[in-house]
Amino acid sequence: VDYHTNIASNIKIAGDASIDVESDMTLTYSGDAIDIKTYQLTFLGKGTLLNSNAVLLSDSEGLIVFADDITVALVKVEAHSASGKGIQVKSAGARVTNLNLEANLILIFDNPLDVFNITNLVVSNAVTLSTEGSRRLVNITELLQDNQHALLTLNNITAKVQKEIKLDFKDQIVMTDSVIFEVVSGLTFNVTGTMDFKGHLTANINLMGGKMCVIDNSTIDGNISHLANSVIYIAPEKTLTYKGGNKLKVNNLELALQGGGYFSSLDNNSISLNQDGGILKIADNATSLSHLHIDQTVSTAVLEISQNQSSDCSGDQITDDSSTIQVVNLDHAGSSNLKLADNTLLNLPSSISVPQLKSMTVTGENGELAFGDTVTFENDSQLVLKSTNSQISGRFDFKDRNVVDAQDDVNIKSPSSSWNNSQIKVTAGKTLEFTDNQWYTKGTLTKTGGSMTLENMVWTLSDDTTYTSDTEIEIKTLLLEDHNLALGSAYSDITVADNMTFNNSNERFSSGLADITLKNSIRLEDGAITSTGGIVY
Repeated sequence: VDYHTNIASNIKIAGDASIDVESDMTLTYSGDAIDIKTYQLTFLGKGTLLNSNAVLLSDSEGLIVFADDITVALVKVEAHSASGKGIQVKSAGARVTNLNLEANLILIFDNPLDVFNITNLVVSNAVTLSTEGSRRLVNITELLQDNQHALLTLNNITAKVQKEIKLDFKDQIVMTDSVIFEVVSGLTFNVTGTMDFKGHLTANINLMGGKMCVIDNSTIDGNISHLANSVIYIAPEKTLTYKGGNKLKVNNLELALQGGGYFSSLDNNSISLNQDGGILKIADNATSLSHLHIDQTVSTAVLEISQNQSSDCSGDQITDDSSTIQVVNLDHAGSSNLKLADNTLLNLPSSISVPQLKSMTVTGENGELAFGDTVTFENDSQLVLKSTNSQISGRFDFKDRNVVDAQDDVNIKSPSSSWNNSQIKVTAGKTLEFTDNQWYTKGTLTKTGGSMTLENMVWTLSDDTTYTSDTEIEIKTLLLEDHNLALGSAYSDITVADNMTFNNSNERFSSGLADITLKNSIRLEDGAITSTGGIVY
């Protein structure tokens, strides 16, 4: 076709054929659909085929070849493509204005420079779009999926969509076999929308209540915005690598991270509990998070640990008897609420600093919280324990004027904890139990309220210490280390199980009005044990 041409009669394909439209020319066709059947139709030239009825792939053996930068108005796929069949692209500028997918389509590329352009990709059934040969770019202006059965699976393909995609139903888009997928204007997950991730996605994502289903190792280049309660599922032993430029802010909403996989980010783009009322709920055994930020403005945001959670994502029906959750790096700039659950372990392996006047609160019940490195409580910060029958383990450094507030029955196990001018408060009727602890104290240490037990406790003085309590305690070992331990009230009775040796003039054990019970032998070479009314047994 060398000139603008109109054809109203029908074009029938009875063998391999070609249509050639010269540059800047238009062939206007208003006849019936051009059915390729089992043949090959090759498009040549750089003009336009303006067809009101489709060029039709009705047989799995049919093949359309775009051999030049031609534009075709409408192509419809009704039969699943056989291997080596479907649409073959031999151009960088070939375009289909409307490509209607009702069956699986294979795109074949031979040259790494070729590109296939689709203005509107219309999906009406559950179909797969895949490539064979050289995997080149499929450039789509708009993806249209108009019903809950219009599911699109991308397989072994590099695809780029210009306009925003709104995900409104389950498995609306599924990425498989190392897909590279870019959505320039972003993805929005609405309440019932889900998408399966497998490969590399470049897009900004708006979570409006849907589910991100990461079924294999995947990377997201783009920012994730959390705008309604949503779920990120990562399959066991799989990793979601988040490379967005901004933090994933939970806001005053609930974000669930579950499945048993690993959410990987850096400290500058981590998940962030940035507002009061926000909840990050981590569930299922082995679910892990590389970085978590707690903003300095936050006082009531919650990191909640749960044993098992399920969602619409395939495979997300895990029922483990117990769950171990890990947050590798915790940036504790504000105040936290770490909520434990029955048969769960929250593992925080890196060092943590609780800033001045901030608090770390542990709530829930029957869980375990394990710190792998030192937790430093800066001046006037607090550790609040409201998790019934839970166990806390780790190293603690209470810098100055700190408070440990035990409001429920809790056990602390620590190979080392340093105390300076600090206070231990126990709610009446509750018990704070220290097991296999080693204290290092200086200044004052005051205990008030309910019961406190010290099992296998080694107490070492870092400097002179005054200990005041309203209940008696028993410790295994007391090491004065050339310092003075003074008991500050008549109720501060102490029993020491092991031998004691005094061999420096600065070593003094001053009972004041309290009683001292020494269960084993005492060697007094220097120093003193003194009393102003208490009894030394």
